Amino acid sequence: MIFLQVPILEPSQVIMIFWNSYYGMFSLVKVEFEFKPGGTILLHHSIQSFTGGPYQSSLDTFRLCLELLLLLLLLVTMAYEFVEMHEIGVSEGSCWNYFGFWNTIDWIWYLCLLSCAAIWVFGVYREIDDFNPHFRYDYYDDMVNFRANILFYNVNQAAAQSVYDIFSKAISIGDWIEIYTCMNAVCMSLILLRIVKLFKFQPHLGIISKTITKAMNDLVHFLLVFLIIFSVYMLFAYWVFGSTVNDFSQIDNAFNSCWNMLMGDTKASNAIMHEVHDKSAAVMIPAWIFVYSYVFIVFLLLLNISLAIIVEAYDEVKKESTKQNGILGDVSIMWKAFVRSTSWGREAYAKQEGNEWARNFLNDRELLHLLHNVPESPDVSVDRYLTTEMAAMVDKPPRPSFTVQLGEHGTIMAVMNAPPQCIIFRCCRKAGVKRALPSLQCLGI
Repeated sequence: MIFLQVPILEPSQVIMIFWNSYYGMFSLVKVEFEFKPGGTILLHHSIQSFTGGPYQSSLDTFRLCLELLLLLLLLVTMAYEFVEMHEIGVSEGSCWNYFGFWNTIDWIWYLCLLSCAAIWVFGVYREIDDFNPHFRYDYYDDMVNFRANILFYNVNQAAAQSVYDIFSKAISIGDWIEIYTCMNAVCMSLILLRIVKLFKFQPHLGIISKTITKAMNDLVHFLLVFLIIFSVYMLFAYWVFGSTVNDFSQIDNAFNSCWNMLMGDTKASNAIMHEVHDKSAAVMIPAWIFVYSYVFIVFLLLLNISLAIIVEAYDEVKKESTKQNGILGDVSIMWKAFVRSTSWGREAYAKQEGNEWARNFLNDRELLHLLHNVPESPDVSVDRYLTTEMAAMVDKPPRPSFTVQLGEHGTIMAVMNAPPQCIIFRCCRKAGVKRALPSLQCLGI
């Protein structure tokens, strides 16, 4: 028996810097050799490119203006969020009620954007600004009689230190770019969530988020069953085929291969069947069991069950939204409301419809202005005040047929004696008319 004790080698790196003068770009190429204890040598490489100066051309200057505008809008948005947080803290006694799910997502996104800006300014841009390599470095003292030998130490120490500093700065730039790219990926994922949230304002646009919400209960139970079955197949493949098929040689490779098989890729399954071809039954039977049962149970059965859950929820949401206006209908209502908010629009609609009460239309801005000016004195009748003011805003004297009534939970109705025509808008239940919400539903006008 011969025993050799070989020390484990540390990973070795080869680093190169390339310069493209046409595009004004540097490329940092890193090749790493990782030595495993069993003798395997793993090769890893990465390529990162960066400009010699982020803001050189007129297009770069325009991009800088857009970045500053984005930062300004972000700060303004955060200021409004702080005001809303303060108002909730004053009205409800604690600002923690502000931090719901979506507000938390918003703040995580704000902080990620600020982090991206800080990383770019104090990390990437500062390092690139200090990165000034020379075209030539006299590494050896004697450039005529030098020997290209790694053991030849007759080098120019100042030039060697400069080369080391340049490579260190290039590596630092690459590290900052990796962090910056990762933070941008997080921001883009959060933007996707916020887009799904913002689509909820319109029933037809928010159909995706509503479908996921309605199917969430069934999807959670399905995912639990799916993960258990998928994990069993992953361990099956790793344990049985890991020693012969490279696609299942490690746990992460087995996971990726099983997932690719679920997406319809047949590379891993073909590799298994090719490996067991002309082998004994003890080897072929497990391969047949794995491939065909995986295709039937996971690919055909579980995948179609997940689609059935989503389709069922989508069908229910679709039925609920059929009675709602689409985006084109909402645009039409907004356009009509804008036209009726003008004096000439009111007159035109009055002539067209043959109804003098069409002149009494008030837009959202006028109604909110009216509500914010309601006197807080208990001696003032809110009904009489709103009736008089609304009649004055449309240049009509107050009439018995033109009244304003306070409904339940702070709802205010402006009712007219013509065929059922009213304007209904909601107020905050706790704050009353002083906290009117800007969402108005116009019926019959």
